[in-house]
Amino acid sequence: QQQQQQQQQQQRLSTSQTKGYRDRRWRLPANRRSTKRSLRQGRCATASARIPQLGAEHGNVQEAGKFPAIPAPTVAPEGNEVQEDAAPAEAATPQSVFDEGCDEQVVVGLAIAIERMAALATRAETVTDFHCASAPAMSIRDYIDRVRKFFGCSIECYVVGLVYIDRLVKHHPDIVVSPLSCHRLLITSILLAAKFQDDVFYTNTFYAKVGGLKLNELNVLEQRMLGLLDYRLFVPPSEYELYRRILCRAAGASASA
Repeated sequence: QQQQQQQQQQQRLSTSQTKGYRDRRWRLPANRRSTKRSLRQGRCATASARIPQLGAEHGNVQEAGKFPAIPAPTVAPEGNEVQEDAAPAEAATPQSVFDEGCDEQVVVGLAIAIERMAALATRAETVTDFHCASAPAMSIRDYIDRVRKFFGCSIECYVVGLVYIDRLVKHHPDIVVSPLSCHRLLITSILLAAKFQDDVFYTNTFYAKVGGLKLNELNVLEQRMLGLLDYRLFVPPSEYELYRRILCRAAGASASA
């Protein structure tokens, strides 16, 4: 009987210790989540304050001379892998998988390609969601430099973004790359490429602040481009390499001219 009492006492002790461990195990993650969320919000607010806004001197991507107030980017909800941390003032770019010495030439080549496509737009345009009310004063090169500085996406996203624009133009003749549409087409295509290509990306609130758009406008553009592309965002390696070489050659030819 004494032996049975000792066994029961040990069993009760073991149960209480296990229960206490379980209580601690479920309490700690909540504390960690709260602390982590507050730190991320602080970093996000700091990064937002460092991003210069596109003022009227550069023109609005939506309408020249009128630029809406842009809210500070918010942290993605807990458990969502969209945003691990706020982007730094000048986001570090991931190392390119296809690094052959022309990473920066890809960005320059993209600006040249978009400028040439916009210059060739001579026929009458059908107004779409991607059209601005008037051409922004900020050149496409300055706009790409701004995206490059703050987006923090991999260099592959710029190549993939051009592939998306080219697919859009080929399958939908009413979509024309022109001075009125090139800015919105560019930022939407790179946004889709970053979300599809990169492991870490940021919220649309942050991207809208970088691109000089309202959040609801960028959301509409993203959904519109996804629908026009039929949600086919995969780019085969052979197609990627073809467009990458085109951009590198365009940048090289411009440098030697």
